[in-house]
Amino acid sequence: MYTAEDFARAKKGFHARLYVAGALLAVTIACLCVALTLRLRLFGMISMLIGLWITYYFAATKMNPWRKYYLLLKDMKEGLERETQMRFWEISGEPRMLDGVAVYDFMVYEGDDEAEQRLFLWDADKPLPTYPKGQLLDIVSFGKYIKSVKAI
Repeated sequence: MYTAEDFARAKKGFHARLYVAGALLAVTIACLCVALTLRLRLFGMISMLIGLWITYYFAATKMNPWRKYYLLLKDMKEGLERETQMRFWEISGEPRMLDGVAVYDFMVYEGDDEAEQRLFLWDADKPLPTYPKGQLLDIVSFGKYIKSVKAI
């Protein structure tokens, strides 16, 4: 399900946003230096406050989700994985945000006991699977995140 292309895209997206945040911070510092050199204290304080606010807003809303997704894929690439065989139960209708990543709830159960359900997480960026209820699946996971799934 995850490929080297996904990892490269997440890394590129995070680094692009990191460079934009760095450029915003550099412009803020340049405006502050010019204002202090020309002894325009009010302009310096206003430019510093506005520049830092814009940089923080950009970093928190645009850069941080990409950072979390990149770190998740990096951990998946280097971390331990577990393979299990379960039967498909259902997948949630709407994605939710968990640790900065949009995911669907992927419910499965073991054996024939439908009361013993387990929750896995399906990445919302990937196409949703269409398995019939009760389909036996071979699931490779990293924690609760599904790395790959095959119908048996």
